[in-house]
Amino acid sequence: MSNLHVMRSFNAVSEEFLSENLSLSTISDLISTIRTHRAELTSDQYKNLLEIPLDVLKHDVVLEDQDKFQKSGDYFCGNIGRLALEHEFLQSFVDRIKSNTLDLKDMVAYIEFIQDNPSVHRNDYLLRNPEVTIRDFVLLDNLSSFKRSGRVYARLIDRIIVI
Repeated sequence: MSNLHVMRSFNAVSEEFLSENLSLSTISDLISTIRTHRAELTSDQYKNLLEIPLDVLKHDVVLEDQDKFQKSGDYFCGNIGRLALEHEFLQSFVDRIKSNTLDLKDMVAYIEFIQDNPSVHRNDYLLRNPEVTIRDFVLLDNLSSFKRSGRVYARLIDRIIVI
């Protein structure tokens, strides 16, 4: 990674993981930073940085309001758009949205799909779904466990971006 601006952007997020202000918005900020710099990241960097929001969704959060989450289906589908025609997984994800059966496990699988498909890494819209999910629809299940993970997440960012 030779782009100083990219390094500075990820360093700011890394420092937030070490601060007392660590919150779910830090995870959303990370996803936003990945989206912003997607063209400068290698596929491996992109994939590895997504391990952080993936880990949070798997281990640290619960859905705040299932009905509210379901009502965002049109937004989620809009972000997927025509890519659903090109990828069977995305079409099945859209189908789960339309059947009102979407849950956090589906969002975990969605991030894993993005990680495993470099052809979609340059798409600006796909990462908005987990970004919004973490920002607007989940609550921390165990705050102390999440806060203790901040240092680990910061080190991971620093290692991936070589700060």
